[in-house]
Amino acid sequence: MSDQEMMYRPPEQSSQEPPPMPLNSEPQEQQREQQSYSESYESTSYNEGYRGASPSYMQGEKITPARKVTLDMWQLILLLFVAFLVGAGLGGSLFSGFIGFLLGVVVLAAVFLMVAKVGFGKAVPIMPHSFLVTGVPTLVVRNPAGAINIHRGSTSEVQVQGTKHVTTIFGNRQDLSVEFAQEGNTIRVSAEGFGNTPNISLTSLGHVDLDITVPEFCDVQVDGSAGAIHVAGVRGKANLKTSAGTITIIDSALEDARLSTNAGTLHFERTELRGQANIETNAGTIHFEGSIEPEGDYRLHTNAGTIHASLPASSSFILNTHTDMGTVHNDFGSNVVGSEPQARLDLRTNLGTIHVERRA
Repeated sequence: MSDQEMMYRPPEQSSQEPPPMPLNSEPQEQQREQQSYSESYESTSYNEGYRGASPSYMQGEKITPARKVTLDMWQLILLLFVAFLVGAGLGGSLFSGFIGFLLGVVVLAAVFLMVAKVGFGKAVPIMPHSFLVTGVPTLVVRNPAGAINIHRGSTSEVQVQGTKHVTTIFGNRQDLSVEFAQEGNTIRVSAEGFGNTPNISLTSLGHVDLDITVPEFCDVQVDGSAGAIHVAGVRGKANLKTSAGTITIIDSALEDARLSTNAGTLHFERTELRGQANIETNAGTIHFEGSIEPEGDYRLHTNAGTIHASLPASSSFILNTHTDMGTVHNDFGSNVVGSEPQARLDLRTNLGTIHVERRA
């Protein structure tokens, strides 16, 4: 892949979403501006799907902003005052002393967060960005909070769009941004000020949902702290990790893949693994439906959860399974399956069952 990246080194590009346009006081002008922006924001659908892909993943998703709900400051103060009285009364009636006070504080905090989310939540569309690439590009995404959807397009471009979901009480939503940069064939997308980043404060909360279209052959690196990762119709190397969220791979071919989540499931449909694959979760199930290339080394591990591997009857592999508390079901009837060359398949769980399905 390195040779392909050296073939073309366009000048370094970097961009950052522009600040919001000032509001127009004229209703007719507002209507024309909104219509113009809506037309420019339509997501680009791709006409040609991945070979063998299901129809549901043949077209990119359109992301539309959610309806805004706002509260005046006096309404917020009134709600907080009522919540304090309710929390204090509930705590005092059930418990006395310090425990009752703590319960009141917990109730107050819960109501405060709910009001902040409902009353001050804003859905802000991200200005779409497109990057022309050649050969096999590399996509690097960092998103501390929010969903990441990556799917195949029909052009030699990486297209990024999405929506910021911002909760601002006294803060400035411009502190929460999505930055873009291109270095040759490497495209970087980074969300700043979301989730547990250093910019975050109690008065400014939010997350960003990203929708990214890539060429069929593309290497993908994703670092997400809280949120689901979804990849469809992509061929290339993959390094995906999230602290809390599911990882879903559909209609893809992954080479030298590393996928991990601390709390969440790993789900594969119609996916081919090549080379090496390390697929891990601390708490969650692993479901793999696809094929494995011979001579590869594939490890599917979970600390607490079941493992289900559905493989074609023509597969060739040497199986190694282990579970501390659970059962193992192998439809192939033997740990040595097929003829050489054979892949090495290692399935391990500390708490859960293992099922190796022989698919016709």
